[in-house]
Amino acid sequence: MVDHIFICTAPGAPAAARLIDLGLQEGSSNRRFFFRNAMLELIWVENPAEAQSEPARPLRLWERWSGDRASPVPPFPTWEYRPATTPDLLLHIASGTGMTEPFWAFMPAGRRLDFSPDLPLAFLW
Repeated sequence: MVDHIFICTAPGAPAAARLIDLGLQEGSSNRRFFFRNAMLELIWVENPAEAQSEPARPLRLWERWSGDRASPVPPFPTWEYRPATTPDLLLHIASGTGMTEPFWAFMPAGRRLDFSPDLPLAFLW
């Protein structure tokens, strides 16, 4: 069961304002939104050197946040989906997952919500 979701955002998480405008209530000053059985946390890198340091390297936080991804290929078998509302958006959806598993999607372009104001929040499955 997934109960904690991290979303990488711009420093200070200006995207949080959009969530608040949609009616979500921020749980603390460090950009967390709590639900009955889960938590959404907006994270960012304040110190690039620290994020790339030896102790932090296994987390791959720098690669996740900066968009410096090692591979544009999904790390799992997928099928392609282009939403009718945003046909320029290509999503690779995990194949063969059941209803008891998380909904996995891979975005090869690495679009960040805070830089894509037209992307609906519905894509935060």
